[in-house]
Amino acid sequence: MKIDVRFAVPVRRPHYDRGLGSPTQTLVLSQQIILGGGSRRWTRTVVVDYDQREHLRELSVDITFTTPDGERRTNHMDGSAPTVLSPRRSSTLEATTLRPAIHP
Repeated sequence: MKIDVRFAVPVRRPHYDRGLGSPTQTLVLSQQIILGGGSRRWTRTVVVDYDQREHLRELSVDITFTTPDGERRTNHMDGSAPTVLSPRRSSTLEATTLRPAIHP
């Protein structure tokens, strides 16, 4: 599983020695295996300039994982449809974007 967090403004990560990392607009978190029905929680602190604090609400998150049947799926937390890379019989992957079903 890989989580890509994108911020609208540069943020800095505090380090254990009380220093701050370089400004960045991305944060990537990963976990090799999470068993079905399991969960993983990350807690990260970021520092942003006070006058830009309102922009923290504008973050974007994509969560990418592999399903048990081998599909590579990315869920976009901005409301757009998930992206699925389906395994073919060959070693290439086929990209598909899912569209939400409309039910009456």
